[in-house]
Amino acid sequence: MEKIVQEVEKLNSDSRTVKTAHYLAFQKKQVKHKIVGGCIIIINIIILSPLLELLTLKYTVIFVRVLAIVSASLAAFQTFFNYQKEIELHLSAGEAYTRIYRKSRFILSKYTDKLIEKDDFLKESEDLLQDYLNANNTYKSCIPSNKDYDDAVKSNEKRTKK
Repeated sequence: MEKIVQEVEKLNSDSRTVKTAHYLAFQKKQVKHKIVGGCIIIINIIILSPLLELLTLKYTVIFVRVLAIVSASLAAFQTFFNYQKEIELHLSAGEAYTRIYRKSRFILSKYTDKLIEKDDFLKESEDLLQDYLNANNTYKSCIPSNKDYDDAVKSNEKRTKK
């Protein structure tokens, strides 16, 4: 049983790291999405603003067209990278790994406190592993970057020391 306990502890650690990496990826994607979206809004406000009519520059029409092209390009960029879908996927993945993390902590606590027998612990551990494998399969299209993963490891180590 010692090896099974170690495996559940490893699953606990891995799910904590992956959950944190997904939440970090979620935050970064959300910031990028808001920046690009905000730029699009500001550019469109400038284009439609009556203030441009007050300017009698001979290049105002060219300026407006350039702004329109930049705005359309940013919108295309935002659509192409599909930030909103990725944000939702990373958030869902983070929630899935959070459930696995909390469940593994609870299973380990019940076993350590001798509230469940070895057979029940083994069954719950197998179910937990299946949940983890299912989450890996479900969210294989939104893998956090290596940087997000490294940042998650550092963040978790920092929190553990406190």
